[in-house]
Amino acid sequence: MIFPLRGHSLQAVLVAASLTVASCSSSGGAIGTGGRAGGVGGSAMQCAGGAGGGSGEPALEQIDASGGIPADGFRHAMAVVRCGFLNRCSNLAPYVVNQCVDALTANVPWTYQVCSGTAASASCATVNTRYAQPTDALLRGVAAGTVAYDPQAAARCLAALSAQVCLAPYLTENLPACAGVFTCPPGGSGAGGSGGVGAGGMNAAGGAGGMNAAGGAGGAAGASGVDSCAALLDPTPPVDTCVTDADCTGVTAAGEGPYCVGGVCAASRCGLFDPACAAFATVGENCSFDAPGLASLTSSTLPGTCAPSLACQGAVSGLHGGACVVPQDVGAPCTADAGCDRGLVCLCGLCQLPPVTGPCAGSGQCRIGAAYCDFQTLTCQPVRPAGAGCNDAFNACAPGLLCQSGTCVIPQP
Repeated sequence: MIFPLRGHSLQAVLVAASLTVASCSSSGGAIGTGGRAGGVGGSAMQCAGGAGGGSGEPALEQIDASGGIPADGFRHAMAVVRCGFLNRCSNLAPYVVNQCVDALTANVPWTYQVCSGTAASASCATVNTRYAQPTDALLRGVAAGTVAYDPQAAARCLAALSAQVCLAPYLTENLPACAGVFTCPPGGSGAGGSGGVGAGGMNAAGGAGGMNAAGGAGGAAGASGVDSCAALLDPTPPVDTCVTDADCTGVTAAGEGPYCVGGVCAASRCGLFDPACAAFATVGENCSFDAPGLASLTSSTLPGTCAPSLACQGAVSGLHGGACVVPQDVGAPCTADAGCDRGLVCLCGLCQLPPVTGPCAGSGQCRIGAAYCDFQTLTCQPVRPAGAGCNDAFNACAPGLLCQSGTCVIPQP
């Protein structure tokens, strides 16, 4: 089994993914790691090379999981699957996926921000994502023999997760296929229990606060450094799976419901997004809004919303008139940024990597994680370290940092 990877080598629970909106004055096969902003193609100078956009994206590397996933590689493998879901369902460009994988492998928050507009008037959406599982305490329990870990079960779990359709803004991880990855050994504390990857769903909260995601609880380390097995396992029950709607009759678990969508019982035909959603717009259909997902500027699924993995190109201020399109990677033809993966720009009729130095592209884009657009000079400048100011620019903080109260800071758990 081959898992496309980011050049490193899984079980975890999403515990916090916060969105803020601001107005500025074991089966074979591949497991996948696979932006949009306003604005149109670049200037003639940028087309001549002034933007410094570059032409190629880093490859998504692979790991051979045919022999199972070793415990010490599980966190990284889970990062690959989680970020890969964002790649295919929220259209993240591969280089942005790589940043996501690096952060989650290091067990630190991953921050993603998308802004559109100018320094005088713009809207920004920022997502700060953390996962609790696998906790350090859980992995210590595996090393100490307190918790049993099954490498083949992990491989089967990852295969199921990688095949998941775009049911929700985040990967739904508490599948039955993942329930036996971590278990309590016979005769141990909590014997007979089992723990899976956990819940990865996102719960929409009304108002400007955006979205929050909650997963199952993870155990904290005890005084000896290793807790009892039962305290370490994730208690989140598996979701109800299905083949047809009939399999979901009578399902009442939170977030679930009578419709079978992608093999999971869901509250609407749209999956685990807004329960009020009746249907998404598909490729070529009239639209008003981008697909729901990572860094959406709304938590609701309104009429005229494109299906996950699509973008609404050509709509103006949420009005009809757009068409749902499939965003493309570097080198594909485009007419606007909406036709390219998140993190890319449309320059000279082609999707390209944004610049790192020189003039900003389009309406103010620079390479995510490497540079930001200085609106005074309209040039790309290096991202700023912890403690630096960030009120005067978008995406100014280095990877792993968040702009809070005008300062780049390390997000707190």
